[in-house]
Amino acid sequence: LQMAYGVNAPIPSLAQAADFTPTERDRMIIEHERPRTICGTPEQVAERMLALKDRFAADELVVLSVTASYKARLRTYQLLAEAFDLAA
Repeated sequence: LQMAYGVNAPIPSLAQAADFTPTERDRMIIEHERPRTICGTPEQVAERMLALKDRFAADELVVLSVTASYKARLRTYQLLAEAFDLAA
């Protein structure tokens, strides 16, 4: 939502996100952007990423994990590495 509104601010924490009550416009933006996101278990995410790679005949994928904390971001990358059987 921050990008949609042109807001340059820190990513909200999980607690802040849980307390957030979206407006009708916010919900419309979220639904519009949802197809561009990949979330789920590590296996589900890996499956969707591989499907995108195949769909676009890509040689590589770039992952950007948007989280409020470095620890959560690092854990996301660790889980992806495990899902793709990559050495950590």
